[in-house]
Order: sequence, then structure tokens, then C-alpha cells
Amino acid sequence: MAWATANLQQVRVEVLRRLYAYRDNITGTGSGGGSVSLIEDTGTTDGVTLESAVYSNNDFIGAWAYVPSVAAPKVSRVTQYDRDAGTLTLSPALGATAASVAYEIHWLIPPDRLNDWILQRSREGSSGAMVTIAEATAINISKFTLAEGVLADALRWLAKRESGPGRQLMEQEAAHHEQLWLERLALEGLNPLVNRLNVKREQTEAASVLRRF
Repeated sequence: MAWATANLQQVRVEVLRRLYAYRDNITGTGSGGGSVSLIEDTGTTDGVTLESAVYSNNDFIGAWAYVPSVAAPKVSRVTQYDRDAGTLTLSPALGATAASVAYEIHWLIPPDRLNDWILQRSREGSSGAMVTIAEATAINISKFTLAEGVLADALRWLAKRESGPGRQLMEQEAAHHEQLWLERLALEGLNPLVNRLNVKREQTEAASVLRRF
């Protein structure tokens, strides 16, 4: 059975969906505004908009807006949010207008760092075959498998900002995603470039497959 390929955007969105499970406006399509420093979401495709009676005007402040299809810079920080108009004011300005193109909202982790982790995991999972990855490059690893590896990286990174039980819980969750990364690679018939030694293997049928690594 052939496994589906993925690209950077598909993997990022899968990671965002699982990292921010309580959010319903992680992605959208910009419209209107007429300025490279504004994003306004019409929500015409999925019914999700930035207009909200639930969020406060401070809700998006400090988050990263990422618009992969525009010229660099593609990343900017949200400096103002108008929940009634559904607009985000950005600084610095994006490289081009964000109207009629897809955008992503990243709250805790810069999008460029996620891209770096996806590239690293792609190299790892392909035994070094993937050297560089553009936005639309097809990666011969499913988005779900790559997401497990990137979530492990993300949770380890976030754990460094915590202490006590919160940090321990994130580290445990990271180890769990690392295990799932290895298991899914095995199911796809892929051998990782490196085998991270801090992964605790449970005595399961899947783990017995992984022992050959």
C-alpha cells in the first residue's frame, strides 16, 4: 500500500490542529483590507472567521501570522485585533498583500521553527534523502507521521519554559509522540536516520517491530 505524501503546509496545519485543539481559527483566507499589514477573514470556505463575540480584542496580540504564498517576509506579529471587524494588524508588514490567500495563526511557536523541525524530521525519516524542502515540495512521508515527530520536538521546546509537574507532563507527552513517530515510520516501511535513545519502548507488538532499528 502506498502512503500519502505531504507538503510543508499540510504538516504545519496538522501540527497546529493538534497543538491548539481548543482553537477554531488556526487557518483562514485573507480578504479585503487592501494593506499588507492587515488580514481580514471572510470565512467563505469553512465558516470560520476572525469576527468573534467570544474572544477579546487582546486574544491574538503577540501571535505570529504566517502567509506562505506571499513574498518574504512571510511572518509577522499581531499588534492589534479588532474582533468586531475580524481584522489583525501586523508588524512588520508582510512582503505582499494577504488578501485572497491562505494564512495561519501560530500562538506559541514561531512558524519558521516548525518548518525547521519538519525538514529535520523529513531528513531523519528519509535517511537523509530529503535535503531541502520548499513549500510545495512533496515529502514521501504522511503528514500524520511527520506531525508525530514535530509534536515531540514542539513539546520538548515548550517544556523548557515550564517547571515542576507541567514540565514533566510535557516531556512525557513528547516521549509518547516520539514513540508514535518511530512506530508510524515502521508501518510506512521507513528506517530513521537516527534512533533517539531517550524513547521508552513499550512491550507491544509495534515495539517488537521497532527492535530491528
